Amino acid sequence: MTTRTLAPRPQTTAPAHPDDLMRHMFLGRLISQHTMIFEPLVYAEHLRVLAKLVDDYVLTPTGAGQLATYTPANVATVCVAAATGVPDGGWPEFAASLRTHEVAVGIRRHQLVVGSSGPADLRYVREAVEILVDGDLGALVELGTGGLFPAASLPRPPGLGAGLLLAPDRAFTSEASALERLLYEMIAAPARIWAAVEPSVYECLRRSLGDVGVDDVFVAGCVAQLLTSADERGQDLAARLPALAALVETVRSPLTSAARTVALGLKEASLFAELLCCWWPGTERSVHLFTSRLDYLTRHPAGRTPQERQP
Repeated sequence: MTTRTLAPRPQTTAPAHPDDLMRHMFLGRLISQHTMIFEPLVYAEHLRVLAKLVDDYVLTPTGAGQLATYTPANVATVCVAAATGVPDGGWPEFAASLRTHEVAVGIRRHQLVVGSSGPADLRYVREAVEILVDGDLGALVELGTGGLFPAASLPRPPGLGAGLLLAPDRAFTSEASALERLLYEMIAAPARIWAAVEPSVYECLRRSLGDVGVDDVFVAGCVAQLLTSADERGQDLAARLPALAALVETVRSPLTSAARTVALGLKEASLFAELLCCWWPGTERSVHLFTSRLDYLTRHPAGRTPQERQP
């Protein structure tokens, strides 16, 4: 009997970066903080707006009860009603102008409320959702996106509602395609909710970033993950998303280094700044997962050393 010694298999691809290996941890952290801290604030605002619509005789208490359940579609519907100023008795006409569609997100289904003057063809919506799901970021659709409305006919409302609407005809660059604009808005939606809770931090970062938008940082980080995931599957996603791929390179460039220094200085007291640090492309992102002073686990007794547990 002869034996053979197997030679090491030649490595055909570069080893994955630690940040890429922990992609699920980044998303899990975002989901945890968003659902435990920010969704309750969004829901409280949703109930407040519903109560005002009842007080203004736009909705009956029964109608408000049907919209009280927290879903992105319900929040978007109420937010749009408040932003457009539905008159007394105008709810039936307003409701008729909306159409509800279901889009597959992972194993769940997500409702999108579409304005009557919005896009009749939802092909781009489904394509954008598929890109997020394939890149393990489908949860972003569940967290922030509620409705599709053309920006020309509906201004983005202030406050917590700012993250709950898509504006598919609002281009962030003149070269961006319809698919890229939709994908940008879907990704940016949760970050806009965070920014609305910490407006002073948002304004500080906006000033330090200059021509680069604050939303651009988070979107670029997510797009960088989508591109990496597509490369691993042998797909050239950058060719389909040239404007978003270019945005990633812009945020990675030295143009944003001063703003990142500002974000690092704010992250110990600001969840929004920490969010940006954890998704800033081209940086050592994983360090923020293990050095956070805002992670509730670091303050839990089970996460402390015996000396720290002493009263």
